[in-house]
Amino acid sequence: MRDQQSEAMRDVARLLQSMPGARTETLSVAQLIEREASALLAAHARGEPAAAYLLADDPHRLHTSPASDAGRLEPSLARARAAISRWHWFEDEAQLAAHAHDRVDPRFEAACDAIVMGDTAALRALLAAQPALARQRSPFPHQQTLLQHVSANGIELHRQWQSPANAPELARLLLDAGAEPDARCNSYGGSTALTLLVTSVHPARAGVQAALVELLCHAGAKPDGPEGDGMPLWSAISAWYPRAAEALVRCGATVDNLLFAAALGDLKRVRSHFDQQRQLLPERAGWGSARALASAGPPGRRLRPEHLLEYALHWAAAHRRRAVVEYLLGKSPDLNVIEPCWNNTLLDSARHGGDTEIVRLVQTKLREVS
Repeated sequence: MRDQQSEAMRDVARLLQSMPGARTETLSVAQLIEREASALLAAHARGEPAAAYLLADDPHRLHTSPASDAGRLEPSLARARAAISRWHWFEDEAQLAAHAHDRVDPRFEAACDAIVMGDTAALRALLAAQPALARQRSPFPHQQTLLQHVSANGIELHRQWQSPANAPELARLLLDAGAEPDARCNSYGGSTALTLLVTSVHPARAGVQAALVELLCHAGAKPDGPEGDGMPLWSAISAWYPRAAEALVRCGATVDNLLFAAALGDLKRVRSHFDQQRQLLPERAGWGSARALASAGPPGRRLRPEHLLEYALHWAAAHRRRAVVEYLLGKSPDLNVIEPCWNNTLLDSARHGGDTEIVRLVQTKLREVS
């Protein structure tokens, strides 16, 4: 399925790049969308599969068989224009109208293409010709910098379908050219390159996620986040990327609460939270410096400090930390507590982690208390 989706996104990228003037003319946002809409209609008339993805009712849902979505209605120019607008993250016509006259820099767009394709030579040449690209932002609503594009998250789908193997080299080029390592963008409420990175499947699959974490942190990105709230580490843990979490800790991320220690498999630190009567020490029964945990979870289903032990057990299981799971199961946790971020039972969390011994431990404990 992933290969099919990746090929579809490559086709979309080729279609948009083939539009007349796509990488040579400075256009307004409105002009670009008009041209891309016309190119989309022409592609649809030729029967190109990429057109079906762009015309889908929900452009941010990866389809495996999009033809049914596109074929329900013969697309008009207005429908094509709306589809392209959604693809570029414009929520509605009013938001598009507010940015209609913003300029789209063809060199910035070419740099985005180079990043997703891993074309180091092209990116280096573009930065040499226009050094300001390193700090420039996309004109589209996510407002991402090129460094944030390296994270392959929170942008147009045809630019987040893969992370090339040389992604760290691309990031280093941008940082050396003056990219801000901790700049925020509009994706997901103000993400940095680091929080985008540690929640992105593509660098994880490519095996470059941890290397990019260390590169960003060594360049000045704060491992505890710009606000010191622990958001990068919590993001990596809650997105189930243990290697990214471990890289953050190597770079100095603070681990001063039970949940983080458990998810990282730090049994010594986990033990330090309990007294000799197996009770959680009162002074350790909170979020510590990780203020991000205070608002974690969907509205109405936030993490609750009184269930810190149970959440720690969930995340230890999800991250395959067997020794920690064994230890915490001996601390009389409430096995019925649901982890609210993903609405998981403890057994769900263990099964997600995929460690068969942890699953067996949890099932045995559940039978004992039933």
